Amino acid sequence: MDGGVDTTTRILVSFIVLDAEYFSYVIRYDIITLSIAQMNYSHIMEEFMMQELPGNITISDQRTDEDYKFICDQLYKYNVERTSGPRIDISFVMKDETKIIGACFCNTFSNCLYIDVMWLDEAYRGRGYGKLMISQAEKVGKENGCVFSHTTTFNYQSPEFYQACGYEVFSEIREYPGDIVQYFLKKIL
Repeated sequence: MDGGVDTTTRILVSFIVLDAEYFSYVIRYDIITLSIAQMNYSHIMEEFMMQELPGNITISDQRTDEDYKFICDQLYKYNVERTSGPRIDISFVMKDETKIIGACFCNTFSNCLYIDVMWLDEAYRGRGYGKLMISQAEKVGKENGCVFSHTTTFNYQSPEFYQACGYEVFSEIREYPGDIVQYFLKKIL
């Protein structure tokens, strides 16, 4: 605390990756805590936006939902023209009565199944529900031409779960602060 004001905040880190719906999706990880002073990049943006560009071209650090959708649509169109394979979304939402207790959201592209979101309420873990959703997603993917599956997770999340489902770590990032490790996993279907 600095003068009663919290000088730290959590930021959302986004990575643009490929997917089936827009062929780009955002994986959001609330993983980095930085001071507000470290997060201030206005001086960088001001310098960046003051560059002289030809014609009426401008640069802005503001975007609308429509801007984002337009860019994603353009990226999707570009990638669809250059790839093949099934393009489907696979979504499972698990409920206990009306309470959501878990979900598995996947998509496919280039004969690959990507597990985008996998979550199970802690009270329901260890009962086989997660493996059930993953195996069903893999089955649907395989029936639609997918030859492998892949995902990413962090050491504080569920690498052991995916390994128990037959996934192998093929890469990792260890440069996050606080001993955080990001794992990239894959499985041949």
